[in-house]
Amino acid sequence: MMRSQPKLVMLPGMDGTGELFGPFLECLPNVQAQVIPLPQTGPQDYDSLASHVREQLPDDEFYLLAESFSGPIGAILAADATPGLRGVIFVATFLSIPSPLAVCIGRRLPLHRMMRLPFSSWTQRRLLLGSDVGDDFLQRFNAAVRTVPPNTLKARLKSLQQLHWRHEPAPIPSIYLQASDDYLVSPGKVQEIQQYFPNNRLMRIKGPHFLLQANPAACARTLLDTFAIWESRQRAALP
Repeated sequence: MMRSQPKLVMLPGMDGTGELFGPFLECLPNVQAQVIPLPQTGPQDYDSLASHVREQLPDDEFYLLAESFSGPIGAILAADATPGLRGVIFVATFLSIPSPLAVCIGRRLPLHRMMRLPFSSWTQRRLLLGSDVGDDFLQRFNAAVRTVPPNTLKARLKSLQQLHWRHEPAPIPSIYLQASDDYLVSPGKVQEIQQYFPNNRLMRIKGPHFLLQANPAACARTLLDTFAIWESRQRAALP
């Protein structure tokens, strides 16, 4: 059984820092959250990253949130029936190349170069963060990306481009939070998630690719409602 305060393990997107979850976590004051940053050095392929995360998972029961680039990491852990894992929250993510646009941008305009453009703030708002994002968070986003070595970002992009899902379907409960205005992840990617995770519920939420940051309140409400549903089902399944 899950405790009254569910433990939530969170895996960040391409930056890998976990520094951008702040607005979302502020909307979840009663949730025990553990953010696991991705390593800034060493192998960046998905199997290696999944092993890195697995070593830091809690010993008791938990839910796992996997954002964007980290979606396949969460999927690997779920497909491997990781002990204690009771449900997965996929956020604006994928199990194959997210979209032709994402690959094109990654090759021609990686994040560390995007920040040096004369109109970088406009580009980041348009493609990633949404037009309503404040200057404070934009500065936090840029600061987080600057801490990641360019070669590490390049290696993660290569892993994304080589992504091919080969695992069997898994029955674990999951939910997919789909951003309504996501220019980087094609809408059809949710169908891949549901093919391999058939016990999945789709929730479409207003916002850009960085959904948790742009619309944290709506995402938090959806998450808490999902926790309640999952825990109710777990109680009903008890003898």
